[in-house]
This record gives sequence, structure tokens and C-alpha cells, in this order.
Amino acid sequence: MLKELMIADITVGSRHRKDMGSLTSLAESIRQEGLLQPIGVTEELQLVFGERRLRATRDILKKQTILARIVDVTSILAGEYAENEIRKDFTPSERVAIAKAIERKVGNRQGQRTDKELRGKIPEVAPGTRTRETAAEKAGFGNDKTYRQAAKVVENGTPKLIQAMDDGRVSISAAAILAGADADEQEAVLELDEKAILQAAKEIRARQAEKRAEHQDSKTVKPQTRPDKERKMATRLIHGDCRRELKKLPDKSVDLILTDPPYPEIEREYGRLTEVEWHDLMKTVVTEGRRILKPTGSMVVILQPNFEKVGQMRLWLWEFVAWAGREWNLVQDVYWWSHDAMPLSGTNRKQGLLRQSVKMCVWLGPATCFRNQDNVLWLPSDDIFAERKSDSAMRTSRSGRNYRNSKIAETAEDRGGSTPFNLIPVAAGGSASANNSHPATTPYDVAAWWVKYLLPQGGVLLDCFAGSGTMLCAGLDFGASQVIGIEQHKKYIEIAEKRILEG
Repeated sequence: MLKELMIADITVGSRHRKDMGSLTSLAESIRQEGLLQPIGVTEELQLVFGERRLRATRDILKKQTILARIVDVTSILAGEYAENEIRKDFTPSERVAIAKAIERKVGNRQGQRTDKELRGKIPEVAPGTRTRETAAEKAGFGNDKTYRQAAKVVENGTPKLIQAMDDGRVSISAAAILAGADADEQEAVLELDEKAILQAAKEIRARQAEKRAEHQDSKTVKPQTRPDKERKMATRLIHGDCRRELKKLPDKSVDLILTDPPYPEIEREYGRLTEVEWHDLMKTVVTEGRRILKPTGSMVVILQPNFEKVGQMRLWLWEFVAWAGREWNLVQDVYWWSHDAMPLSGTNRKQGLLRQSVKMCVWLGPATCFRNQDNVLWLPSDDIFAERKSDSAMRTSRSGRNYRNSKIAETAEDRGGSTPFNLIPVAAGGSASANNSHPATTPYDVAAWWVKYLLPQGGVLLDCFAGSGTMLCAGLDFGASQVIGIEQHKKYIEIAEKRILEG
């Protein structure tokens, strides 16, 4: 018999369940869906089962009444045991079906409010939360990753593997690994004992990782070995001021402009630019560069801000980015992290500033500019390197798996490579060649990364502040049909020529 009872009249005696779990999630479910399962009480209104539902309704939803079923049990202990142990929970494969149904019900949320509207009785997810994450939670999975693993088993596993997962004989994570093997191997592994199954899963996972690495390596563009004569024929070095020389280049003739210009208010052997002079220079470079680029081409300008005095930054970089972004388009904010940057005078104990280790790569161009992400997907070695560096720089605890690592692992599993961050970790020290005496060099690895990412095979690369030719060397190594360098100092033209021929 069902009754709506006053919660204050219900007696909660000694209970065996101590872990109440997330009452907030339960309360939200009751608020949205209603109380799907009433609590159970005796004729004397002693609680038999449903303490979590009672607490969520009373303590979080602040309701005074609750729907209850009057039950006749031999004892409170017997009723509590029957409710919590004898009942059958949903299996993982059943929860996958529920989660997928929820995803279909929520549907496509793109362009819609997700924080207030409802789809039927299923609430839209909070801003920044994936539909899949909400579906996983409502279907009873601990997290989105476990849902993805169980779904993989349901989609790719043999009936025998799915049953082993549902029975608890094989964990969801191990079953997900086994689901990546062919049907015959799945069946054979399930004939083994529990310990042997785990060992087989580890071996399959290692084999799958090796296969992904081979697949990624086969897709990654490699440096080309080109004869000296061919490299020389593909190179055009222009001695002159880029403001004049850029105007001589034809419209829509270049695929990528990659350059590291001089910075304002810094004394160099080739002079010092004021901030006003620098902005005038770069406005010409951007305007002419936009004209010279092909419709799918883009420009990357590598810049690092400097100080007017310790504790007071100059703002020219941000002023340039704001102007160029409004005038043209900032495709994405990207940074080069020189993780071996040395402490400068401002970092001493008295001044207390931080090391300057990041340069901004100002990426300008149309939103649909050419880019080949496959060429810069991270290999497993890159993953290990980044984890080590982030641990070192931020003292990350070893006790948990952080968001970035899980995303890398997910992408590696799904696509055979890891989507790189917009922070490119490349050491600056020791990157210049022995015969390069330029005072402000860009590491070859930074130049090569951008070339692989933004220059189509057979494309044309331009560096309007060519210096000693690092960008040009990278372009020749990774498939440019022509590289063009503009440099106003004859000394560096000669150095660039020698480096280009050396390869």
C-alpha cells in the first residue's frame, strides 16, 4: 500500500549502509523525474529501505512529505538486505543502452540554450558539459571514460565478451581492450582464468599502442633529402628592406609567411626601433603579406614582449595582436614555450618576477586557411615528454590523472595520434647551428613545426625577416617548392646561403 507520509513521522534506526554516495545528484534526479521508487516503511513507520531517497528529499529538496510503501517484513535487517543485495542492478551493457537513449533524447544542442531549457523530462546539460558526460552520469556510469569503454565493448565485442563484462568476470576497462581484438582472439582469451585474461589484455593493449605508433609515423611528413643544386634552385634570397621588397611580389603567390621580426626598443647591431616605428613597419608587413598570400594561406609572426622597466611591460605586442585581429583575423592564439629559458635579472629574489619563457605565434589569416593537423599529431614520445615537463613546471601530483593526459589518451585511442596543444614546447638552447651568428634566432624545431602544419606540399614559403635562414631551411626540408627570404643585412644573407646548401 502506498501513502504520502510526513517525513518527520518516519523513524530511522541503526542502518548498515554508511556510504550515502552523492545525495545532490539523487536529489536533482528526484526533482526532475519525480520519486521513481517509493521508500519502504513498516506499519509503525520505521524505515526499511530508501534512506538515501529520504535524506535527499528531506535535507536537499526540503520537502516535508514523501511517498512510501507500507511493507510487512520479518525484520528491518531482512528488508534492508533484500532491497540492497537481492535486487538486480542494470548491467553495463544495459546502462550503455540507457545512456545512448538519453543522448538521442537530448539531441543536437548546437546553437541552443543549454542551461535553462528542457527536452521532455531530461534537463539540458550545463554550459561547457558534453551531452555524453550527462548521459554517462544519468545512466549510472562513474564517468564519461567508463561509458566510452563500455560502449566500445557493446559495439565491438562478441556476445561472449559482453556477457563476461555484464557478469563482472571481466572489468569494463579490460573488456574495452579485448574489444579491440578480432572475434576469434576475444573468444580464445575468455577461455583463460582471470589472471591470464588480465595479462592477455595488457599484451593486446601494448600491441595496439605499437600499431597506432606505426600508423602515426607512416602519416607524419618526413624531412626531404634534396641535392644542393635543387635546394639552391628552390631558394630566392632578396637583399633589401622588406617594406619595399614585399611590394614587388605578385598577388596571391605565397602559401605561408613565417617570420620572426626584430622587436621594438631593443638594441641590436642592426639598430633600434621605437614602438611607433615598429608598428608602422608591421602594418606594412601585414597589409602586403595579406595581398601576397593565396586565399588559403596564412601568416605566423613570432613575438615576445619586453619590459619598459622591471615590473612594467611594454604593450606593443598586445596592441599589434588587437590591431591585426581586427584588421584581418586571428585564427587562434598559439605560443612557443622555451622550457629551458634561463632566469634573467628581474627574477632575482629582490625583483621576484617569473622567467620569460613564452613567445606568441601570432597566426593571421582566413578562418578556413590551410592546415594539416595530421602532420603535427603527437606521438607517444611527445605525450611522455609533455607529461614530464608539466610535472616539472607545475609540480603535478602523481596520484591522479589530470584532464590533459586523459584527453591525449582519448585522442590517441580514437585517431592514432594526439591533438597537440596550442603551446609548443621546444628548447631554445643549442638549437642554432654552429655557423649561425645571428643574435636573435628561432629554433629550427619551431620553424619546422609551423611548416609541417601550415605549408602544403609543394607550397611557397616567405620569410620577410629572413636573418640566417632558419625558416627557409625548414621549408626546404619539408616539401616547399620555393622559399623566399628578404633580409636587409648582407652578412646574414651570406650565412643563410651557406646553411641552405648544407641542409
